[in-house]
Amino acid sequence: MRHRIRGGQCLNCQLKYPIHYNYCPQCGQENTVICISFLQMLHDLFDNYITLDSRFGRSIVPFIFRPDYLSQAFSESKCIHYIHSVRLYILMSLLHFLYLAMSQELKI
Repeated sequence: MRHRIRGGQCLNCQLKYPIHYNYCPQCGQENTVICISFLQMLHDLFDNYITLDSRFGRSIVPFIFRPDYLSQAFSESKCIHYIHSVRLYILMSLLHFLYLAMSQELKI
């Protein structure tokens, strides 16, 4: 959960002002400090970069059987229906290494 903490001094320009101000009167920075827990940061990381949604399902078959189709779609800027190529690479790498780790455990 994100916690907002109000301060009496601007973190940007170090101007001191009353706590009830919403913004710094000198530079305009918001008068809050957002404290994020480590678990929330991990959740945001996985949510932003490793999310499995319908675009992953539409991208996996062309990625495996017709990679030229995905490259052509991206070069023609028709990429809204497919997962971003870097995200697809990261996901496929994670799945590959997970598969390797699981297959090594089963052999022992």
